[in-house]
Amino acid sequence: MAALFQSLAHNDQIVSNPAINSFIYQLFIHQRYSECLQLIEEVLKRTRGLSEYALYIKALIRRIEGKIEESLELFHAATVQNPTNPANLKQIARSLFLLGRHTAALEVYDEVQKITGTADWDILHNKGVCFMYMRKYVEAEQLFSQAILQQPHDCTFMNLAKVRHLQNKFPEALLTYRQALEHSPENSEILARLGSLSRKYDPNSNPSEHIHKAYLYNPTNPDFVLASASAFQVQGSIAKALERYRVAAKLTPNSAQLWNNIGLCFFTSKNNQTAALSCLKRALYLDPFEWIVSYNLGLLLLCQMQNMSAFHHLRCCTRLKPDYPLSYMLLGICLCRLGDCANGYQSYQKALSLEPHHLIEINFTISLLNNGQTDRAREHFDSFLQLTHNVADALLESEVIEARDGLAAWFRDNSV
Repeated sequence: MAALFQSLAHNDQIVSNPAINSFIYQLFIHQRYSECLQLIEEVLKRTRGLSEYALYIKALIRRIEGKIEESLELFHAATVQNPTNPANLKQIARSLFLLGRHTAALEVYDEVQKITGTADWDILHNKGVCFMYMRKYVEAEQLFSQAILQQPHDCTFMNLAKVRHLQNKFPEALLTYRQALEHSPENSEILARLGSLSRKYDPNSNPSEHIHKAYLYNPTNPDFVLASASAFQVQGSIAKALERYRVAAKLTPNSAQLWNNIGLCFFTSKNNQTAALSCLKRALYLDPFEWIVSYNLGLLLLCQMQNMSAFHHLRCCTRLKPDYPLSYMLLGICLCRLGDCANGYQSYQKALSLEPHHLIEINFTISLLNNGQTDRAREHFDSFLQLTHNVADALLESEVIEARDGLAAWFRDNSV
């Protein structure tokens, strides 16, 4: 460093000194930013600000430090010295993107494309990202597809799958993740996303296998540990799920999702409602605006016949997630138990308006019968039978089958 400063003191012709530029680069890639900036300032002082490379590296450092506006000004200064350098223009576009000025970033990328006469992977991918954030998913999808044809990258595959998912093109999104997996079979992020999407839209493809592989490739990532534990929980392997949750608790002890899932393990399989209640309350403390936690707490408290407490959490759930029908069903059960049948029936009707569901119909039937409204109860029981007409008993919950058979016998014995 001292020798370089000495050479600077005796040489004003250092606008493009390869040795100095190389040393700046070495300091930059080794993340010795303070020393790098010190050398850059000396270079800019000696060159009266006419060192394009020094300006370029200084701009990169400022952006790393979060000073996006200053980095943009520095990239502009570098571009003034060399207006046809595509590297400078790409960095200007990148800074504009980080500032949320997506339209301006697209204009700069178009200018780079005119200068170079071609659109390389970098331009296509970044233009696609701009369109994605502008919610112009069709244009983004086209650009990501073109970028993959030029040069396949994991990030482009994942963004292409994401925009297809956002357009509800679920088969195409799954296909993209599978193509990405062929390109990078050990990429844990791709495995986790493929497993998560397959669980919702292609359950026959064994999504748990992808999720468990993601955990095996990256066992210290808390998201993958949680996903793997959740997959075991869905499969009914509660002991294995709790074992993974213990690992996750060390990695991310303040995760509301973690304690919510542990609470469900105790509630549904271990029949330990006290432990389940403790875990769910901890999840609610960690994230009071997570609707599923309020829903599960309401369900648990209903099972414990703590109807007023259940009402509080279920009401919060309907406000946080107003389009989830089963929360209105539970709220209807709760209100009927509290004696407010009129509002309880309205809650049931709201649930049915969102989605005709066999669980809603059978619980509505039971609530109506408990309050002596036999005719309305029969109507909703008939609706329940229509919804489950083509559903095998093996696919229904045991409690639903028991309630169905009991209600059928009651209506048969009390028919006019």
